[in-house]
Parts: sequence; structure tokens; C-alpha cells
Amino acid sequence: MLFSVEANKKLNASQDDAHQVIGLSMAPNDKSGANLCKDATPVCIHHCLDETGLGKVDKNQAYRIAKALFFLTERQEFLKQMLHDVEVMNRRARKKRKALYVRGNVFTDLAWERICPELFEDQTITWYDYTKTYTRVEDYLAQRSHWPKNYHLCFSMSEKNHEECHDLLSRGANVAVVVRDDGHKPLQNHPFSKYAWVDGDKTDLWWQNNKSVLGLLRAKGSMMKDKEGFVQDSIAA
Repeated sequence: MLFSVEANKKLNASQDDAHQVIGLSMAPNDKSGANLCKDATPVCIHHCLDETGLGKVDKNQAYRIAKALFFLTERQEFLKQMLHDVEVMNRRARKKRKALYVRGNVFTDLAWERICPELFEDQTITWYDYTKTYTRVEDYLAQRSHWPKNYHLCFSMSEKNHEECHDLLSRGANVAVVVRDDGHKPLQNHPFSKYAWVDGDKTDLWWQNNKSVLGLLRAKGSMMKDKEGFVQDSIAA
């Protein structure tokens, strides 16, 4: 099984009586020998959450690298396995009268709408992801002809894309923001203070039924020390 739930605290916390949430965790950046996060910034790479929590365990790192290598070296077999796993998980979810939600990139940033459009053929399954690729979110907002109706994207703020964040928020996109302070607090005296916000740590499905909303995520691990603009202070001077 390529997908997991229990191994990811955020996905596990998103389960409820109506939703079954699963995610694909592969080695990010160039850990597998190829870059699976093409728009990752230096700060993002340095503080990647791939090595926090259970990601610190050697066997979990090895498993994520193995999956990335499987994707890179045996693409068609990987996609066949991916389709099979999602079908199995959807059957299990439906038996429990739950809707299946799939996060295709837990640590990576792959354009699944281009790589394997067949993933989205079952409209009973909802797919979602976070991305730092501006053009992908533009395609999503415009619902271009190639864009799957059941694939939802949130833009991720970095130290380099604040202007793009303002632009996409003004057009209805939701944006994930890492904050140094409590994610229950709104941004104050901050360039993004005017936007509505939700606690993005409470559930990974915070983007549902929202438009032009910030999902505030608490900084974790070494990211707490960032001074490059990736992590935002809830109360800015």
C-alpha cells in the first residue's frame, strides 16, 4: 500500500465520521536523486517536515525514498499500484459510509493532473494538495479544460512568493501560511491581516467551503528559528 494515514499526525487528526483521509508520503526535493518539489525554496528545503515526527525514524525515511525511486524508475507500475490502492481505500471508506479524501503530495509537489489524469476519473473521491507552483493554482482557479473537477489546490506561502499569495487570494484561492505563534491567533498589523483565516492544524481539510482564506499552520522543529520570511509572526511590527 503506497498510501498511509496513521503515520501522519495531521492526516490522522482529520479523520471523522464523514471523512476518510489518506496521503502519499514520498521523499521530497532531491533525496531520491530527482527533484520532486520543483518550486521548493531554500528555506522550505532546509526545514522540510519530512524529517519531523515519525519522519525521524530511519525505516520511515527509507520507505519514503523507496517509494520515490519506484515512482521515478517504474512509473507505469507505480501509477497502476496507486490507482489500485485508491480504489481499495475507497471501497473501505464507502463501507463505513465515509467520503474518501486523497492528498497526493504530503511532502512532494507533483502535478498529478498532468502525470496521471486517470486518478481523477472516480468523481466520488476528492483529491487535494498544497503547492508552491503558481501556474497550477491559476489552472485550478480557471478550471482549465485539463483540470479535474475533484482536485482542489491550496497555495503555500514561502519566503519568496508573497506577491503571488496576494494575487491568488484576491482571486479566491486559499493559502497555507506557517506562523511562529499560536495558529489560533489572527495575523495582526501584518500585510495579510485583511484576509479571513482558519486554524489549519485542526484538520487538513480546512480549505473546504472556503475561498480567499489563510490556513494558519504552527511552525514546528527548526522552522521556529526561520528569519527569512517563510515563517510569519502572528503579530508583526
